Amino acid sequence: MSTHLAIGAVAALAGLAAASSRGARTYRWAGPPRPEVFRVWHQTTPEAEAAIRVQGFRIDLPLARRSDHEMPDGVFLKFHDRPIGVVRGVVMAPSQMLVEVRVSGVLRVADRAHLSGLLRRDDAYQALLYDREQLDRDYTRTVDDLEAKTDEIYRRVWERAQAARQDSRRVRVMYQDDPELHAADQQAKAAIEEWGRLSHEKSTLVRERGTDLLRELGYDSVLMERDEGSGGRTVRTLVVLDPENVTPLDRP
Repeated sequence: MSTHLAIGAVAALAGLAAASSRGARTYRWAGPPRPEVFRVWHQTTPEAEAAIRVQGFRIDLPLARRSDHEMPDGVFLKFHDRPIGVVRGVVMAPSQMLVEVRVSGVLRVADRAHLSGLLRRDDAYQALLYDREQLDRDYTRTVDDLEAKTDEIYRRVWERAQAARQDSRRVRVMYQDDPELHAADQQAKAAIEEWGRLSHEKSTLVRERGTDLLRELGYDSVLMERDEGSGGRTVRTLVVLDPENVTPLDRP
């Protein structure tokens, strides 16, 4: 029996009111979409800000699609102009862009767990998320085993090199100096690289299904009260699915 989903905007905050129909739960809009306008901030690099002011926001760029898999694809915005940590993996003094947002279907959630709990009610989303989580479980075991094997080989190589010394100084073993050790090290690195590539591919599928699901239900944005994301940040976040709904403003 498939599970049908149509999350209501008010129900997302007040608790879900389920209606049973032949054993399948259906979650409906609590009311029609209501236009809303926000003035919020987008954190980016100075170079990216210059490009955005010329061509507008885009989410079809490689780096723009590497958001956490629990979140939908969209423009990430915040309700203050203070830095929130890392911009594209680089710790720096980022640019803070003031923007205006016009949306009509805001899904309000408390945090990522709340959003995930709603999206998991969709069978297709749940299946993709399970595959993503299973990949991590499988590769965690694989990489742990390979690294343990590499450590054991290193210990043997180091003990042989230490025993061959004529003095008591500790030796330093380079991985490339021993063929077996080098091969084991390269095997572990290859597994980690493959894990990252497959993880990104599966994360993209999860995000795409989550984003499509929100659109199907009439939502064009997600307002998250406590977004605990990468870089050690916790911030009130607005994710706008359509970049055309975000307009850069002049600096105050």
